[in-house]
Amino acid sequence: MKARIHPAAPVALVWNFTPETSGWPALAAACKEAGLELRQVGSAEAGVNVGRLCGIPGSSDAALLLHLEPDAYPPALILYGLTEPALDRLLAALRGSGVHLPLKAVVTPTNQKWPLCELLAELTAERQALENPGS
Repeated sequence: MKARIHPAAPVALVWNFTPETSGWPALAAACKEAGLELRQVGSAEAGVNVGRLCGIPGSSDAALLLHLEPDAYPPALILYGLTEPALDRLLAALRGSGVHLPLKAVVTPTNQKWPLCELLAELTAERQALENPGS
C-alpha cells in the first residue's frame, strides 16, 4: 500500500493586519470566496518556515528562536494553493474593496523553506527597490 501525501489546503497568511484593521472584513470575504483559510501570523511565528505555517506536508519543524515587533514589517499577505485565475480574482477583489496590504507573495518551492522573517525582509527590500529605483 502506497502512502499518500495530501496537499495542504489553500491558505492566506497575514502579517501585521488584524480584525481591527478597517479592511479586515473585505479581506475575510475575499478569502472565503477564494476558498482560502485566513490565518494571522504574529511575531512569535517569525522564525517558523513559511511552508510549515501553510501546513505544507514535509515542511521542516525547525524554527529560529526570535521575536519580531509586530510593526517590524508592513502588512503582508502570503498566499498558498491558489490557481492563477483564482489569484487574479482575489487580487482584483482586494483592489476593488480598497484593502491595502503593501507586501504580497505567493508561496514557492524556494520561499516555503524560508523563515517568515526572511520572506518579510525580502519582500520589504523588493518593495523599497521598486519605489526607489536609483537608490
